[in-house]
Amino acid sequence: MNLPFPGLGIGYLLQGLHRWTSILGPNFMLGVNTILYSYLLFRTRLVPRPLALFGMVTAVLVFTAGLLEMFGAIEPYSAAKGFLALPVGVYEMSLAAWLIVKGFSKRDAASMRKDDKERIWNHSVIGNKHKHLQKKLGERSPVEYRNAIAS
Repeated sequence: MNLPFPGLGIGYLLQGLHRWTSILGPNFMLGVNTILYSYLLFRTRLVPRPLALFGMVTAVLVFTAGLLEMFGAIEPYSAAKGFLALPVGVYEMSLAAWLIVKGFSKRDAASMRKDDKERIWNHSVIGNKHKHLQKKLGERSPVEYRNAIAS
């Protein structure tokens, strides 16, 4: 391809790079990020489940908008893309309002911390050794038990 001057090729390259980063950043990464933290909020129940579920649905919509833009089905600043991306904005503002007014569910956060400690302990090397020795030692005194672990 013959270009009128050499700098034009670099200009086309930079325009293409700008277009791809504007598709990947606000569309794909927003969709991936929103679905991940909404799923975590849904699983941990730190916010009401319908709010977290709404977040997962809106994440799919914004991700779909990015796919449609990538394949040329819709234009970057079209009304269709705006309607597909608008719900994620509503979700993020409602999540922010919820967290400012109500915060995380303290009861679920406390139980989650307790469950996590038990899960980490049970899946660790020390926890597995502890379970094995507990079966082996049965109901012995704490001193005998400590001595057995130390050996």
